[in-house]
Formats: sequence, C-alpha cells, structure tokens
Amino acid sequence: MAAADLPPSASEEIERLVALKAATREAGPIARVPEIDAPITEELTRAGEVPARPPSEAFAAEANALFLDLVEDS
Repeated sequence: MAAADLPPSASEEIERLVALKAATREAGPIARVPEIDAPITEELTRAGEVPARPPSEAFAAEANALFLDLVEDS
C-alpha cells in the first residue's frame, strides 16, 4: 500500500478484509466500508477531470498487432 496515500483507518480496514478473506470462504457480499469507499470515490471523481486524448499512432499499431496475434493464435 506504499503507493497509496490512505488514512490509517482505511489501511486497517483493508488489512482486516484481507485477513477475513484468508480465513473464510467467500459467502457473499459484506457491508461497504466507508474508509475504503471514500478514496475510491474521490479518485473516480478526479479521473473525470483528466482530458481525453487519442492514443499515439505507435501505441495503436502495437495494440492492433497484439490483438491480431491473439486472434490468430486462438
């Protein structure tokens, strides 16, 4: 979690959920955790502020080549 700037309460909740996941089978959804939801919601809101830009020609060519390679191999 070093790359994230989370409050200690969010980090503690994440650790608790990881421990819960390690100790139990997945039985269904659990209650949402506000300490985790808040930074996710904030980042998603900020993502809308980033201006859209088309991919470069080099990136598009590489992506197309990868796609064709995957399709031809299947």
